[in-house]
Formats: sequence, structure tokens, C-alpha cells
Amino acid sequence: MFNFASKLQMNNFDLRTIEALLTQPLRDLEIRVPDPANVAQAILEITGGHPSTTQNLCATLVDEFPNEHGAEVTRGRVERTALHASFLGEFADSLNHNIAPLGRYILAQMARSKRALFDLEFFMRSATAHSIRLERPAVSKQLTDLKDSGYMTVVDSAQHLQFKLAIATIQQVYRDSDPRDLVPEMLAAGQCTRVSSA
Repeated sequence: MFNFASKLQMNNFDLRTIEALLTQPLRDLEIRVPDPANVAQAILEITGGHPSTTQNLCATLVDEFPNEHGAEVTRGRVERTALHASFLGEFADSLNHNIAPLGRYILAQMARSKRALFDLEFFMRSATAHSIRLERPAVSKQLTDLKDSGYMTVVDSAQHLQFKLAIATIQQVYRDSDPRDLVPEMLAAGQCTRVSSA
């Protein structure tokens, strides 16, 4: 978001904010929310509190309802809606517009791996399998940006920093993708170099 020439920083919504923003608009649409705290918790777990992702999930929820009387939103309904292609497509678009190619490469690697925890070395090794070379400072910066965005969290072990996905929705978005598809974008952005396979 921009205010004339100044960029405005928009922080992720917290649980209370999601509950407040959700309840009244749905009431205005005559949609009941019997357990707002539980529904808000489900939305937070799915979206990480990202404003645009939260808005897209709520819009997808509302679009599901025909003009019937007595409609209601429950945690189960939110969780089912989060699997809809329309919501996942919007989430993927948001990632594509807001995360650098190297950041999306990192998220895709994490989402497709069976591991729970990742460190910088994991991403450096994965690049070798895709015939590219990554620079440690660039990967470190992307890991910091992803942590600050709320898409991943840091686990500080005695040996070194490790990272894990903060929201499972990212696994749904990247489930059928191949991280190597991001290599041309990364090359174009100068975020990696090609290594000849000799």
C-alpha cells in the first residue's frame, strides 16, 4: 500500500483483529458465526494473518453462500474453503507478486520436502541438484525476509538457526509445483548463476 510517495508497512493481523474484522461484516450479510474465536483461529492458521490472504479467504467463504437464510460460518467450513482452487490461486498470486523468485524457490523446497526443519545448508545443496549456484548472503536475506513476513518461523538450536513453515497453506500452494521452474526467474533477477553439468 502506498500513501503518495511513501510505502506503508502493513503488519499481519492478529487473532483479535481477525475476529473483529470478520464478525460484523458477516452479520451484516446475515451470515451467522456461532463461535467467532474458533473461526478466527482457523483463519489465522490458514492465512498467517496476511491481510490480503485473510480478505481473499473471507471473500471465498462469502461467495459460497447462496442467498439463503440462516447460513453460518464454522471452523470446518473455513478449513474446507481453504482447499478451494479459487482461494489457493489467489494465495499463489499474492506470493508471486510479493515474494522474490529466490524466496518462492525456498518456500517451494520447504513445501515439497518431507523434512520439518531446514537450514541454510539445505538450500545451498538443493541448488546443486538444479544446476545452479546460490550465494549465502542472498539466501540468508531471503530467509530473513520470509521469517519477517510470517511465512516461516525460526527454531534456534544450539548448533545453528533452522526454519520451518509457519502455515500449511504454503504446502497446498506448492504441492504440484517444481522448484526448478523458478530457476529462469531467479537467473533473470540475478539471484543465482548457472553451473554447467560437466
